[in-house]
Amino acid sequence: MNISNEEKILLLGSLFHDIGKFEQRVLTKHVPHSELGAAFFDELKDEFKKILEDNEDAFLKARRIISAHHDKNSIDELVNITRSADHQSANERVGFDKEDDWKDVWSHKYLTSLFSKIYLNYDKQRNRKNKYYAHKLLTEKHYKIIIPEYESEEDIKEDKPKYPEDTFRNFKEDIKSVLSLYEEESDFTQIINLLLTVIEKYMWCIQDFTGSANTDISLFNHLKDVAGISNAIYKSKDKEGTNLNLIIGDLPGIQNIFLTWHIKNLQKF
Repeated sequence: MNISNEEKILLLGSLFHDIGKFEQRVLTKHVPHSELGAAFFDELKDEFKKILEDNEDAFLKARRIISAHHDKNSIDELVNITRSADHQSANERVGFDKEDDWKDVWSHKYLTSLFSKIYLNYDKQRNRKNKYYAHKLLTEKHYKIIIPEYESEEDIKEDKPKYPEDTFRNFKEDIKSVLSLYEEESDFTQIINLLLTVIEKYMWCIQDFTGSANTDISLFNHLKDVAGISNAIYKSKDKEGTNLNLIIGDLPGIQNIFLTWHIKNLQKF
């Protein structure tokens, strides 16, 4: 599959547009995430340029997506595509479009488990409390961490996320290792998939938004979604008569399907 250099610029820029938030969370840096993200991109300039056909201008365009994705007056088409995709991915906070997100007030810094909000009988369980995920790396050896460790806000009230000192450095080295694997055009898709794997490993439990008491969307999910939506917008923009529609739906009764499946499987033991 042939991918233009412009499409590569958009995919890399949109995938890393909020990467500075990870540095904010891990290192407690009071610096705008777009500024941190641009600096992160600069540190891996040689690796990113290699993927972008060693084109300095292409590198700067991808970097601009990261540094300017909150700019409401940008004339850069790729920046505006990413900003639109960012709003689609996080439409619950479009009005909260600002840079000083480290100043937000929130009651905790842990990701809420979405499944703790699913009730089969809401009337009987309306007082059920949320559960939260611990900040640990997602690896095959430690797969059980996908089960929430904190049962309620009271359990984490006095706790603070504990990141090993080398977490961010290791992340950067892992990203650099993946980017260094790029040798030819056909490698690009595999590189994107490997980047997603690394980002998921580190950010599956990192909250994307810190402006509310509870958040159930991880930074990994947000980065992946924005890259995907950006690419969809880009691919549809030049097709005459084609409009891109983002369809959001629900599956009524899916909780009962899960429950039936669970009961049937329990009966096997």
